[in-house]
Amino acid sequence: MAPREFSVRAAVPEDAEAITRVHAASWRTTYADLVSPAFFDEFFDQRLDDRIASREARLRKPGVKSWVATTLGGYIVGFIDGGPARSEIPAYPAELYAIYLLKGWQGTGIGRRLTGTLAASFMAEGQTRMMVWVLAQNPARHFYERLGASYLTTAPIAIGERTLDECAYGWDDISALLTIPLEEL
Repeated sequence: MAPREFSVRAAVPEDAEAITRVHAASWRTTYADLVSPAFFDEFFDQRLDDRIASREARLRKPGVKSWVATTLGGYIVGFIDGGPARSEIPAYPAELYAIYLLKGWQGTGIGRRLTGTLAASFMAEGQTRMMVWVLAQNPARHFYERLGASYLTTAPIAIGERTLDECAYGWDDISALLTIPLEEL
C-alpha cells in the first residue's frame, strides 16, 4: 500500500459524531460475519444520537485519553481511547479501550502511531503497563501481538444475541510502543 499522509491529535468533544461514524463503519467491516445486521441497525443506526452523546460524554470524562487520526484535509479516519483499566487484572492499571480505523486506512501505520501516542500519554503519568480486550474472532487481534503484547486470558462477552470470546492482551513495558517523544504530547 502506498504511504498515506495523516496526523494525530487529541480528540475533542466536537469530534464525537465523526468518531462514532468511524466506530460504526469499522464494526460493520470487521464484524459483519460475527454480529447480526439487526445489531448494527439497532446499536449504531437507530441509536445514533445516543451513541454520539455517549461518545461526547466519554471525551469529557476525566482520566479518559482520546486521540484521532486525520487526513490532511482534517477528516477523522481513526481513533483510539484508553484510561484506567476496567477489569480485574491488577498488574495492568492502564487499558486501551478502543482503536478503530476506516478500512481504507488500515495498514498505513495509523494504528501503530495511535497506540504509541496512547502509550506515551500513559507513560507521562508514570504508567508502564497497559492491556487491551479484543474479540478472539477479530483478525486484527494479531496487530497487538505484532506490537509485543502477550496473551493474558479469555472471557465471554455478550454482543447482541451472541456470546463471543474476548481475549485480554498486555504489554509489560509500553515504552517499546513509543512513536513520539513524551515532550511532544
